[in-house]
Amino acid sequence: MNTHGHAQVAEEAGLPLLRRFFGGQDLKSFEAMRLGNWLTDVSQTIDPVAYAMAGSTGKDVADSIVAELHKSVDRLLQQLSSAVLSTLPPTVQGPVQREFHRLDDLLGSQFDGLKKRIHTAIDGLFGAEGGNERASDLAQFFRSIFFVIGYFKFVHPNAPKAPPRMDYAGFLAIFGALGAAPGAQSNQPAPDRPGSFTQYYPYEHLDRAERLKPPRRPGEPPIFEPGPQVDGAELHGPPGAWLGPRSPRSAREQPRPDIYSYLRDDTVMTGGLLAEVDRELRAVIDPKSWQALWEAQESGKPPDKLAPNLIASLETSVPWHKALAKLGHALHQVEDFFAHSNWIELAAQMRGGAYLSKVLPPVLPGKLQNLVPLPIAQEILERTRTVFAKRLKRHLTQPKPNWKEHPGESWVITGSFDLRDTLISLAHLTEEIWGGDVPDPWQNVNELADKAAQVVKQPSTASEQVQKLIRDTGDFLTNPARATRDKDNAVAQAWSDKIGKNIGRLKTPSVQQEIVEQLARQSPLIAGAPAEVQSGFVNAMVIVTKVRGAVSLYESIKTLKDFLTSPVAWLRDELHLTWADPFIFWSRELLYDHIGMNRIGCHSLMAKDHGGEPLYEPNKECATAVHYSIVRTLLKPWDDGAKPSIDWLALLEFFLQNPGSARQGRFVDQSYELSINVIHTVVAGEQLDCPDARFSLTKRYAKTAVGPFNWRTIADANFRTSGLPNAEAQRVINLTLAAKRTGVPVRPPNYAFKPGVKVVIPNQRLRLTRRVLVPDAAAPWFAVVMDKGWKIFRGEDAVAGASVPPLDPYQPIRIGRDEAELQIRSARAMRLNARQNYRPTKAG
Repeated sequence: MNTHGHAQVAEEAGLPLLRRFFGGQDLKSFEAMRLGNWLTDVSQTIDPVAYAMAGSTGKDVADSIVAELHKSVDRLLQQLSSAVLSTLPPTVQGPVQREFHRLDDLLGSQFDGLKKRIHTAIDGLFGAEGGNERASDLAQFFRSIFFVIGYFKFVHPNAPKAPPRMDYAGFLAIFGALGAAPGAQSNQPAPDRPGSFTQYYPYEHLDRAERLKPPRRPGEPPIFEPGPQVDGAELHGPPGAWLGPRSPRSAREQPRPDIYSYLRDDTVMTGGLLAEVDRELRAVIDPKSWQALWEAQESGKPPDKLAPNLIASLETSVPWHKALAKLGHALHQVEDFFAHSNWIELAAQMRGGAYLSKVLPPVLPGKLQNLVPLPIAQEILERTRTVFAKRLKRHLTQPKPNWKEHPGESWVITGSFDLRDTLISLAHLTEEIWGGDVPDPWQNVNELADKAAQVVKQPSTASEQVQKLIRDTGDFLTNPARATRDKDNAVAQAWSDKIGKNIGRLKTPSVQQEIVEQLARQSPLIAGAPAEVQSGFVNAMVIVTKVRGAVSLYESIKTLKDFLTSPVAWLRDELHLTWADPFIFWSRELLYDHIGMNRIGCHSLMAKDHGGEPLYEPNKECATAVHYSIVRTLLKPWDDGAKPSIDWLALLEFFLQNPGSARQGRFVDQSYELSINVIHTVVAGEQLDCPDARFSLTKRYAKTAVGPFNWRTIADANFRTSGLPNAEAQRVINLTLAAKRTGVPVRPPNYAFKPGVKVVIPNQRLRLTRRVLVPDAAAPWFAVVMDKGWKIFRGEDAVAGASVPPLDPYQPIRIGRDEAELQIRSARAMRLNARQNYRPTKAG
């Protein structure tokens, strides 16, 4: 989940429990839990391993992405030309064809320019830093700017003369000293500060990151946890490793299927964190008061007389704030387990065809219902099923040419992370810095986009106003001429008269420093903030607008963000096109595939972070249910002094176990089919159909099709000829192939495809095997949550709209103080080791 998704889970589940526990009061210190979760998310912006790799591989990746993007645009224009040509009489089709040829030439020059800008941006973003890898300009910018954003997001008063929303000393203790960059330096270990702003570590997000050295030879594939993945052999962990549960109270046999060993390690670390939180929270509140608070909230009565004094002390307690931040950090990891793995896909296919039919078709709300033609709607439907099927395929170190040939993946695994995924994640996190709504590849075209645009232009909250100040300042100092033409840029409008003809001096570092310092003094929000926040703003803006080589850091980040998150919007703006919304929507889906999502096992394919991806909703419901269960278990009083803690590892292993290994029944294997899209690369002589079966796409793919399949099936998916008579469809296809120069003439007036052209083949059969539960008793907890919503855990059936007995599928196990301490120490040692292992390595 992105930062908004994580915040929503806490606001729905954990925070209401905390408020109720403290007699309905919304403590300011509760913000610490959200802060710890948020800092875990935004710390991803500092990834020294990815940055070290980028210097040697970044340009190759950019070239590859741009090349695939160009091919995808060719297909898009082919679709557009078909749609246009099918509506025109023959007398005007010639000029239209010439216009498409002009557009082809224009695209070529534009893409050459784009490639140069991407190269320049990568140089500016990942150029040689030297010295301490975590004290680089990039790291210091993100650290300073998120300190500023975090203050206004969690601490700054909501209104003039109102009290702070969170204790500032608690905020400082959680975030960490502004000037430091707490990561491993040289041979020094990284400090263990869960919940603070540090850097990206894979185990904190349940990501499968690169484990070995970067490729030593060009073309050599990277190797991901837990080692080389080859067809015909399953490697779920290091040789000889125990692959089953780690808690002695969980089932000790090795379940089949299970979860990968590195995820077992991550679960141990998260369980140890929760044990720490359990101990640290109770160290601040005495057992008698804790018991009284619990009994009061369970009975619905107000807390006793001691509670108000106790609550007042908590609001300024630094240990209390740090423990809550650590709780948010641990909950982030649990939530990412569901959002970043194939767990929900395994659960969904286990539920059977009836459930899959409910969750796989996309919803087309709002204006899409009227604007999206049926073929495009079918394309989106096919793509949803294709993504679902790809998530259930196994990642191979050497991928096969046809992804359908990859073996199925029945074990729980998360997505591999490479530079493409890093760049995409980095682009999305810029939303937290300068606001706006980064376009989501699965986002529907609806009223939300208009609302997001309005927030960018007219910010209302202090946090949004500071984001606009950052954005306006960056735009003005990096491109003052363009910024002064933007009437919404308040900084540029205020300074254009002062600068006058000396606008070129804005590129001078000393002048930029002076302007940023004056902005900090003149902005009521920045000037009224603590000294550390003012210093953080100045430091961040000076770093980000400093020109490094040919471009500033601000320009680099912004260019990559625009390119990676909304290539179609960039194309439309650059070419001044006014395509209809349905084509923008459809083409964005297609183009994002080529940026990263089409790779089996990659993070961009597996992640369900932004709200529109397939299975996002059931994934979020299950994550919220477990979040709720963890917080409620934390609030329960200890039984007595002899057994003061919970076996948190056993609790996590119950909820995070492979759905195919759940114990509420027996399982049988069933096969089922999905209708998916495949991409065919044309070889010489191939046509839609012809008597010679060797060159007929129809005859070749009819054998593997679901339902009726003929040449029109392929034509309608590629040329938007749906509904046209056959003769008219043939005419449009031949005109398109001629106009787009993607065909070669055969028997007049027919054209065959030019070799190398990529053709969408729809309605192709993919057979998968699922494990279906035959219940012996009650359905597993996740099946109930997927059907009725997470609130069933607190006694609310969202489907029936009725109160029911709360679903409480797991009774926590009490353990002794010594065993709890062992869990904490073991998890901490694993965290430190994982931090040291995730370090940049020098090639060769």
